[in-house]
Amino acid sequence: MRVAPEIMLTDEERTNLTRLVRSKLTSVRLAQRARIVLLAANGMQNKDIAEQLGVGRVQVSRWRERYAQSGLAGIERDLPRGAPPVKVDTARLVCGHHAHDYKRNGTTTLFAALNVLDGQVIAQCQQRHRHTEWLKFLRKIDRETPKDKTLHLIADNYATHKHPAVQDWLAKHPRFNMHFTPTSASWLNMVERFFRDITTERLRRGVFTSVPELVDAINEYIAHHNTNPKPFIWTKSARDILQKVIRANRRLSSKQNGTLH
Repeated sequence: MRVAPEIMLTDEERTNLTRLVRSKLTSVRLAQRARIVLLAANGMQNKDIAEQLGVGRVQVSRWRERYAQSGLAGIERDLPRGAPPVKVDTARLVCGHHAHDYKRNGTTTLFAALNVLDGQVIAQCQQRHRHTEWLKFLRKIDRETPKDKTLHLIADNYATHKHPAVQDWLAKHPRFNMHFTPTSASWLNMVERFFRDITTERLRRGVFTSVPELVDAINEYIAHHNTNPKPFIWTKSARDILQKVIRANRRLSSKQNGTLH
């Protein structure tokens, strides 16, 4: 008799699976697979899960085993019959930087990486934004993310992000995969929304007499944010977003043509 694998979930895994079950954007099949895993983690047997969800016991066994072997990636996609599930553990981070000042007497640059799945933020305040500071931030991301995760980082086209020293470091850390937003389209990066929130909810309401005070306020806000993070969700349709990209490109092209004449 085949013994069903025991499912032990971390708090993060349980939260992510619950979001899949509740989200209106989740496919019916994936939501059902997430339910199977959650019920299995609660100690239910396959036959009881099958009866509760109105599905076959073989189906319950399949998705339970795939999650046990490969985590979320094991239930996200349908595999050909007979093909073993492949473990692909990834994290998608959107990265950015924003300069904050107090009365024009000093500035700190906030580097931030937002995990688009759970809303967690990795952040670091630095004095400037050169390739050396960017490398320092990449090393922080490397330290603070599980080593077995493949990381996909989305950043703007700032030249610093493509400096030869940065390229050399990335070549030595193949789990980092860089993706860049189009020129003049930083609004596509979801971390910009985080910068907007920290500015309107905390910094504009405060009075700071020094850069260290400003940095402390930023770090305090981020720590509070990470106690109950929530993923940012696009509210615009794909058509609206693409139309905005087209308009931005047209404006950029007209400016460039005006400069040439």
